[in-house]
Amino acid sequence: MEKRHVYVVDDDAAVRRMLKTALDQAGLNVRTFEDGLSFLEALDTCTPGVVLLDLRMPNMGGLEVLRFMDGRARDFPVLIVSSHGDVSIAVKAVRSGALDFIEKPVSMSSLLGKIEDAYSQGSVWDQQQAAIKEAKSRLRSLTPREYEVGLHISDGLANKEVASQLGLSPRTVEAHRAKLMSRLGVKTSADVIRTFLLGRLDS
Repeated sequence: MEKRHVYVVDDDAAVRRMLKTALDQAGLNVRTFEDGLSFLEALDTCTPGVVLLDLRMPNMGGLEVLRFMDGRARDFPVLIVSSHGDVSIAVKAVRSGALDFIEKPVSMSSLLGKIEDAYSQGSVWDQQQAAIKEAKSRLRSLTPREYEVGLHISDGLANKEVASQLGLSPRTVEAHRAKLMSRLGVKTSADVIRTFLLGRLDS
């Protein structure tokens, strides 16, 4: 069986080495790039595979790389790697064509699972359509107020900011947040964002 290909695009040499070592040990064929431009220049010579794309890089960031990759998502599904403070930007990346985003520090078990998912689903389009359908089904289980709170959370707002926007107390927002997470069957803010993002993609 041919090894699966993974392309690591990150300006941090230490991160590139760490990911290459770990992914090599997992049996993947890994190629690294120090910036977005060098990856794009090599793209036509690359075997289809999963791209781990750092969000913040000098000269050409992840969002710009995604724009230049327009139309290539089926062959090169992109997983955006971002820091916690970049969640709202990572959301824009998914709207721009990335398959998903992963927060730093990277959990190797989670990363390998997402890489496997990208391959096993057959095509990014089929995977996203199934995820969108599931997200919409879950979102329909929310009350109007829970959905409204969730929309603001999906835009990267903190509880106090949501409270200010909606004229509610932070405690009330926290209660709605807990209920909507329970109804959606998720445990983290990133999962809330992902569910709302997918549910709104074709709206």
